[in-house]
Amino acid sequence: MKITRLLIGCALLTGAITLVGCRPQLTAPEATLYFYSQNDLRNATFDDPVAVTRTVSGTGTVAMDTALTLLFAGPTKAEKVEGALISDDLQALAPLYLGVWQEGATIVVNFDAEALTVLNSAAARQFMAKEPMRQTLLQFEGIEDVEYAINGEIFTEWDA
Repeated sequence: MKITRLLIGCALLTGAITLVGCRPQLTAPEATLYFYSQNDLRNATFDDPVAVTRTVSGTGTVAMDTALTLLFAGPTKAEKVEGALISDDLQALAPLYLGVWQEGATIVVNFDAEALTVLNSAAARQFMAKEPMRQTLLQFEGIEDVEYAINGEIFTEWDA
């Protein structure tokens, strides 16, 4: 039986691969969170967001849920030094966030009904609350659109 050693200490045995003294290196998935810049908050835009990379758990909707939870928690001290900021409205949505689900290429972000005070307010306020979530979620493979639900019902009657 001929054994050929590979660079990482794995062995190839005739007809089968056997790992000898080799541990796979698993890397945690990462996601980019999009926070406001000072310029964005001052001008009520999202033209100049600050992108930060964070480790998320899981894949698919679990990773998306983790990314939003981290987004709602706001930037770390180090990220704030780099210019990442969070709006009061986005922070206010944190305790009202109920999770996400996927429908084809659309991710649905679910909130408690109290979230409508922010999500269904004046157009600029809606935009400022929704855009960081939208940009954070659109990076995930297969996601082309973001919708919002209230207590499990997709909400389509937006004021503005």
